[in-house]
Amino acid sequence: MLARYLVVFYPVLTLSLNNIHFETQTSLSATTVCLKQVIDLFVTNSSVVFFSEEIRQLPWTDSLLKVMQKPKFVFEKQYGGAISGFYVLFPELSVTYLQFFSDKIHSRSKFLLVWLNNTNLEAISSIFDDFWFHQYINVVAMVKAESNNSSSFNFYTFDPYSVGKCGAVSKPYIISEWNWKTEQFSGQKAWFPRKLRNLAGCPLIAIGIHQPPDNIMHYNGTWRAKGVGNKILRIAEQYVNFSSIIIGVQMNVSLDHSWYYYELEMTNIFKSVEEKKADFAFGWYSYANMEIKNFDWTFELGRVSSIDCFGWAVPYRAGSKPPNITYYVNEFNFVTWGLIFLVLSLCSVLFHMTSRRDLVTSSLEAMQTFLERPTLGTHAHEDTASFKIMFISFCFYGLVISTAYKASFSSFLSVPNQGREFKNVKDILNSSLHIRGSPTMKKIINQSAGYTSMGKALLERFEIQEPCDYKQILTRLVRERDIALLGVKRKMYYYSIHEAKRIKVKIPFRFIPGCLVRPHTTHFLFKRGSHLIEPLNVVLDRLFESGITTYWILHLGTNRVLPLERFKGRTLKLFFLKEPLSLLLVGYVSASLVFLCEILAHKKYTRKCIRPTFDTTKYK
Repeated sequence: MLARYLVVFYPVLTLSLNNIHFETQTSLSATTVCLKQVIDLFVTNSSVVFFSEEIRQLPWTDSLLKVMQKPKFVFEKQYGGAISGFYVLFPELSVTYLQFFSDKIHSRSKFLLVWLNNTNLEAISSIFDDFWFHQYINVVAMVKAESNNSSSFNFYTFDPYSVGKCGAVSKPYIISEWNWKTEQFSGQKAWFPRKLRNLAGCPLIAIGIHQPPDNIMHYNGTWRAKGVGNKILRIAEQYVNFSSIIIGVQMNVSLDHSWYYYELEMTNIFKSVEEKKADFAFGWYSYANMEIKNFDWTFELGRVSSIDCFGWAVPYRAGSKPPNITYYVNEFNFVTWGLIFLVLSLCSVLFHMTSRRDLVTSSLEAMQTFLERPTLGTHAHEDTASFKIMFISFCFYGLVISTAYKASFSSFLSVPNQGREFKNVKDILNSSLHIRGSPTMKKIINQSAGYTSMGKALLERFEIQEPCDYKQILTRLVRERDIALLGVKRKMYYYSIHEAKRIKVKIPFRFIPGCLVRPHTTHFLFKRGSHLIEPLNVVLDRLFESGITTYWILHLGTNRVLPLERFKGRTLKLFFLKEPLSLLLVGYVSASLVFLCEILAHKKYTRKCIRPTFDTTKYK
């Protein structure tokens, strides 16, 4: 049985060994030393990865693994693809790496391709083509030098972007050499640049999402974009030196309805990026909406640049209506009412003392004088100057207050009878409003609060809004006042600007305080492993850290600091009565001073009466 297997496999083993000319013991030692120096020089925070199918054919790799001080892993190809690390590969021992690439290698991985024998540039370029086809650029080839000294090595790499050759592998060029005698490198020191700093003005295809107000797409023969997403894209063009060809998603529906077909639009964007119809996607992407299958293994979002707030928009004062008696009380605030009561009390006591009537009658007379003095009289009469001054100022104050009350009351009657404000989601559930939103919003409720009793109640009453212009939904919310809408607060604010201008307020509806979900957002989306991730993330980081992104977003409406405007009459505050109140106080002070002067004058100038005495004895 053993002899039969030897007969079958001996030609294959002989052919494999003849195709690979193993080095002498000296050259093997030089290869080990060179690889160890490369690993020590360029491996910092990652692990060294080998494929078991390759190192089994190289006995000298055991000595390399023993002298290596870096973390190392040995995997089969089918298991090693998703690991981030420094890959040491031997192309002479592998037929292809296509299956290896299909496992979506991590974008931060680096690759060292080792040729144990001398090879030509065409073979190196062919392997580079395979790596570039999957957008990996951190690739270096280690090739034996063409010289009598067979223990020296040359290191080659490629540029995918160069003048006159965009998006294609350039001719491999030498970046460094290793001399086995000196055991040192010469040439370029940075073999694996962290990011591409210059794309040589090459055109890149960028697919955009229609997500007002942050990224607004227009199509008029060609696609155009505006908003924060477009501004960041233009800055990235200047920083990385490329030109963008903007494309949009063709869904055969109006862009005004894209809020309803959001998942379909995102699916088309994912498909375009995965199939390389677009190099990357720009616009406004929320982490809360990334629910496609294998998203973590297929795509990668850019650096976080903002936070979305999914919240509720409800009509102003759409709660239960207060009793009508509140209209008679709410014209004045409590301070004004307290001051009126104090003045009436003092005047009632004064009328009681001057007219010698009972206190109830004096209080009624004071109230009558306060409200109707211009037409009706009072029974309180006094000839002293102090009383007249006090009485005049009191009548003027009463005239102003009563007139202001009537004017304020009439303005309250001109405003429709409104209910109380909604303060939380429970108030929405207790109301008769239609709870509506997009299909995506229903999924967000289900994932964030679907397990709670309140979340289940929301899902039972939640109605998916039919596809229409999003502006029409906000118009109905403001005018018909019969729906509560769940969505991104900034987006709802943007689509309500036309209604705010019509009724001359800042926000024509009320936001329920707080957010149902606060997911992170970004402006770029890439295929995992893309070479554009790091350079474009640098742009996002710098714009965010400098506050430029936040500045642009705040001008479109923030989710946290949105002013509240209410449809209700203003209560008459004490500030608006400062003039009549000042006159009243001046009158009271003047009356008090005159009253003191009258008392002093009465004591000084009044003569003392001398009672005549009669002698009654004279008339006996």
